[in-house]
Amino acid sequence: MNILTQAKNELACCRTKDALYARLYDLCEQAGYHYNYGRSMASNARCAAEQLRYGVAELIHHADKLESRL
Repeated sequence: MNILTQAKNELACCRTKDALYARLYDLCEQAGYHYNYGRSMASNARCAAEQLRYGVAELIHHADKLESRL
């Protein structure tokens, strides 16, 4: 299992939006990307992609999908 899949699984275990955001922030920090709460998830994903952090961008997109289910 790769790191991105592990991170997605960790996000999927979150049961509240607060827990999702906290875990996403931690995972982004571990990957060297500073998640900005002042921006939307889509904007953070674009910024991550612009910094060539495509895995982080994919993780943020995944979190955005999960958020809509909470």
